[in-house]
Amino acid sequence: MTGYDATTLPRAAALYGPQRIEYRVLHDLGTLLFQAGQMQEYIANLLRSEPVNSEALGMRIGYAKISAIDLYVSLNLLEEVLGRHPIAAPYPLSDLYENRMRTLEQQVKKVEDDRHYRDYWNNPYPTGTPQYEKREVLDMVCTVAAREAAKKEVSQNE
Repeated sequence: MTGYDATTLPRAAALYGPQRIEYRVLHDLGTLLFQAGQMQEYIANLLRSEPVNSEALGMRIGYAKISAIDLYVSLNLLEEVLGRHPIAAPYPLSDLYENRMRTLEQQVKKVEDDRHYRDYWNNPYPTGTPQYEKREVLDMVCTVAAREAAKKEVSQNE
């Protein structure tokens, strides 16, 4: 198996040339936007509480991730053509991912702590029991009811 090194991007840029690389960037960007559009349809159906094929949605998510990586490589090639000396290693993506996950963890912990300590002094519920606002409970109940109704409607139509 061949690896890559610091010369891979310059050699590829010299081999393919600016026009083919620009086409590749446009193609990969279009592919990512297409996958995102397909995924958007599934997510809109979820929001409308319509039944969604979870396997198809999972495949769309996977295709979008792959398309994002393809676009990243194409953009690195374009930067090389433009003389910007891109970083070819995948670590900027992994570092960005790690930072986003740390931020998400902090946000989740803050919301969990806020719920836990919201009624700290007069909480009749045992510690560790999640507390929800009326709006959150109503949203959960309506979502579950709409999904159940959609499942019944689909099963009756079949």
